[in-house]
Amino acid sequence: MELNSQFDELSPKIMEILLRAGLVTDKAILETPECDLLNLGSITLADVKQIYNVVAKRSKPTDFISGDQLVNSCNRRWSRLSTGCSQLDSFLQGGVLTRGITELSGQSGCGKTQLCLQLALTVQLPTASSGLDAGAVFICTEDRFPSVRLNQLLKTSPVAQKFPNIKFGNNIFVEHIADTADLMRCVSVRLPQLMKQHRVGLVVVDSVAGVFRADYTTAESLQRARDLRTFASHLHVVANTYNTAVICVNQVSDIRKGEVTQTVPALGLAWANLVTCRLQMFRNNDLRHLQIVFSPHLPQQSCQYMITTAGVIGHFATM
Repeated sequence: MELNSQFDELSPKIMEILLRAGLVTDKAILETPECDLLNLGSITLADVKQIYNVVAKRSKPTDFISGDQLVNSCNRRWSRLSTGCSQLDSFLQGGVLTRGITELSGQSGCGKTQLCLQLALTVQLPTASSGLDAGAVFICTEDRFPSVRLNQLLKTSPVAQKFPNIKFGNNIFVEHIADTADLMRCVSVRLPQLMKQHRVGLVVVDSVAGVFRADYTTAESLQRARDLRTFASHLHVVANTYNTAVICVNQVSDIRKGEVTQTVPALGLAWANLVTCRLQMFRNNDLRHLQIVFSPHLPQQSCQYMITTAGVIGHFATM
């Protein structure tokens, strides 16, 4: 449908900006990322939402569709990124889902960063091999990027051995962040710019608690909640616009309830409500468990795993 038929629903100012940018069809507008529309000129976030609503309303099918058609349509929108381990992929029903935010929390040394490094390799595989044929971005807020561990993984991982022609290290983009303000600039400006220049299928923030725990006092909890919401909003836009898997590594805290001490992800409900899928890793002596805390497409369950020179390897699922 041509844009000219919508003059009665969009303001002349918005129409002029869209026409000047060459966005004259419904398809062109709906395929333009929110951040790009905001960069066109004097367009606010409210204007962008109005544009999308008007165009989507006119573009939606007017006839009934079957449940199978709806499911197939949704399945085409999302991709799954393999972990490189068939047991873990089976446990996650294909791997890590693109779009939305997947949180990966756990104690220090339980394998969170190791699993993320593993995904930074598998994302570069061809789609026929359960990869996304794309690069990875690591945003480090705590420690320096673990380049030594990555080099070890490149020598021992079955994924790297099977695809010797892929220059895995060349397709991993790293940025180190010192504070919340720099993190906001990264996800709102620098990351979208990088995504336009390179095909990126995985974004890892390691960790989200690294700055949001340190930069706020108890009295600033309300401001922290607002900033968390803004931060997550930028990540959701990136994930949905580019069909990218986004993983936010999180720290954990021990909460005592009566006689029981419970280990929970940091940052509380203000952050939990912004996460699409929550995975938590547990370590108890030699036993390690990966638990699905909540997810829109996975049941609550856990599986055992271990860390080897070849990477994170899953075992059997337990309820």
